[in-house]
Amino acid sequence: MFNLNSINQKFVSAGCTVFTALFLTSCATKIEPLTEDEIKKVVKQDAKFIAENRVSVDKPVTIYDAMAMALVNNLDYRVQLLEQAVAQGQFDVAKFNMYPKLNSTVGASHRNPARVSNSESLATGLQSLEPSTSEDRDRSYGDLTFSWNVIDFGVSYYQAKQEANKVLIAKELRRKALQGLLVRVREAYWKAAASQALKERVDDIIVQVKAALRKAEKVEEQKLRPPLESLRFQRSLMQILQEMKAVKDDLEKAEIELYQLLNIPMERGYELSFDELDFEEIPIVNIGKEELIEMALVERPELREEIYRHKISYAETKKAMLRLLPGLELKAAENFDSNSFLVDQWWQNASVQVTANLVDIATYKTRINAAEVQEDLAIQKRMALQVAILSQVNISYKDYENSMENLDQARKVSDIDEQISRLVDISARNEVEIELERIKTSAAAISTKLQEFQSYANFQNAFGRLLFSVGYDVVDIDGEYHNIYLLSDHFKEQFAAVSGQTMTSVIASIKERPKQTDVNGIY
Repeated sequence: MFNLNSINQKFVSAGCTVFTALFLTSCATKIEPLTEDEIKKVVKQDAKFIAENRVSVDKPVTIYDAMAMALVNNLDYRVQLLEQAVAQGQFDVAKFNMYPKLNSTVGASHRNPARVSNSESLATGLQSLEPSTSEDRDRSYGDLTFSWNVIDFGVSYYQAKQEANKVLIAKELRRKALQGLLVRVREAYWKAAASQALKERVDDIIVQVKAALRKAEKVEEQKLRPPLESLRFQRSLMQILQEMKAVKDDLEKAEIELYQLLNIPMERGYELSFDELDFEEIPIVNIGKEELIEMALVERPELREEIYRHKISYAETKKAMLRLLPGLELKAAENFDSNSFLVDQWWQNASVQVTANLVDIATYKTRINAAEVQEDLAIQKRMALQVAILSQVNISYKDYENSMENLDQARKVSDIDEQISRLVDISARNEVEIELERIKTSAAAISTKLQEFQSYANFQNAFGRLLFSVGYDVVDIDGEYHNIYLLSDHFKEQFAAVSGQTMTSVIASIKERPKQTDVNGIY
């Protein structure tokens, strides 16, 4: 037999203990900003992880090696990979929401005093029975309940379709990130190549200018020339020195940009594999502008993204309509209760329940209109993007043509300046007076050679942006690439085929696809 006072004391004691623990926990919680040591620790761990997962090549880096390294190492692209993985995980979870619910409950209870009740006669108002109980003081119970809500199933179905489209959106964003990354790598690589090709010449002319300045200062001190002539000479040299230092700064920045895209440290000091003959290579796109536009309207990741977003809005409209319908819920359960007063301690029950939110029904039109407006917005965004894509392809194609013409002009000017520099250099061996002219022409030759290389980099950039504007995939977005050398060879083959069979076959396959006439047919 239980001691009532003893049990009450135990409950009071336990309650006080729990309350005290919760109170102390709440008092102990406070705002704790990161310490400098914690920040340094995280930064150190991140740097270690980046270094350990960095992939490189053990040879001078070609343009295709650079693209392969960027694909494997670039952290921004890794973010897109993880975002696609997150979207895939959310889709996997959403699929399970369509399944019926199967809930299990197990419990035990103790009551003191026992659950005792009286009965009263409605006719006389007098107690009709002695105080009695029909429940054990200690009992265990449980149930296994199956339930399925038809409306929840429909909503979960469209939610799963939305999550599936979000996975595809993440994939298109990843395609866009990769295409943009390769464009930036092409431009940065050729600028860095120009830096590597001209660095020694720029350093040499800077040394010559500084030597000429020292000589000019001595001439001024010894008054061997008129002061005005000497100062003008020094001023011209200083202008050349400033120009060459500006050139050197631009060249160094190009290398930094390339290293950043490849996620490799500056101190690693990669040598780029090229010679000046590589700057003569001109990739040609032998495909008409109309075909490029047709390709862009099918392949551009941004347009595909908007189509998927429209499908998400369409599913949202369906979900809004379903939520307005009365909910039908089916339930079936297996139950157990150890209460000894029960005749049947195991029993089953089943039920059907219909529920409806009258407020939702009253606001039916408003809710549906809001969902349809959202769907219309997605359509308008898609159409606006189509117009923008047409403009981008036209502009990219024009830039490609103009950059080719600019490159041709830059090469001619550079060739002329090189010839002038050689002629003046020959003359300068016999004429000390034209030393300034020799330095000027050498600096001009370097500047125009730099402009030629920059024009080539701009041309490569225009070529890459033309491919970007049509959504051309140089590499399979779903492929797994672990061997960086094989990936480099793949890039080389793909870019070599851009003006040939590859893009032509892509366009041919687009033309063979059945045209979609009913937009609702894609949902």
